[in-house]
Amino acid sequence: MNENIHHGALPLLLEGQTVNDTDVGQLDTSSVQYLVNFSTWKADLAAVGVTKGAAYAAEVGLWVKDMSRKREGDNALVDIALEGVLAGNGDKRQRRISAFGSVVSIGPIQDTQVIVEGQTDEAGDTVRRRVPKVNNLGEPVYVTISVPGGAAASRWNINDAGITVIDTYYTTAAPDMTEVSTAITPPSAPDVPAYLWGSYGGDLRSNFPAGWVLSNREPEQLYGAVLGGAGLWRVTDTTDYYFAAVPD
Repeated sequence: MNENIHHGALPLLLEGQTVNDTDVGQLDTSSVQYLVNFSTWKADLAAVGVTKGAAYAAEVGLWVKDMSRKREGDNALVDIALEGVLAGNGDKRQRRISAFGSVVSIGPIQDTQVIVEGQTDEAGDTVRRRVPKVNNLGEPVYVTISVPGGAAASRWNINDAGITVIDTYYTTAAPDMTEVSTAITPPSAPDVPAYLWGSYGGDLRSNFPAGWVLSNREPEQLYGAVLGGAGLWRVTDTTDYYFAAVPD
């Protein structure tokens, strides 16, 4: 290449940009090439907004990941590697779903509150504790309950189904951390297990919030908000499903 022959002022954007629409869970990539003055290449590129880690103004949603140069006399060819989420390519959401069973023990010992004489707590109130009620033989008395299947017994262990969704995605907005522990339904949420306790006659403990709840959010800022851009974040959300009420 003859470094004295080019069209337009340097730095000069050359043809040959390539775009790679990557798989779910990965960033889109692109590349461009500039002809620059060798001795002032970095400053010349910065003057037109091309700096490592900066938003690339000519392609919304992409940032400059890397720059490499090859000398051509007094000039240089600089290859610019870009990455981000191109407009129209979705959020590149990667999802894991965990469905599980947890043992719920129901049919507890029937109990009563007993005053413990001569003991008080820090507030001066009488301490109370729960102890099993016993019959005249000194044996614990159980409460007979019915499970959703209709069978009655004094004590049961039942597998109560649960489900967790873990999503990893990219966003150009700073994640809202105040949403943690609030009712948030993940996009295209999977079906949830059937509710077992509609006809259960025992005590229930209510959950709040119920339904889909954002239990954890882990953001990682990949690129900062520079040159007027919003920045790029990779976020992992963990969302659990809670029934409105379950056996106490």
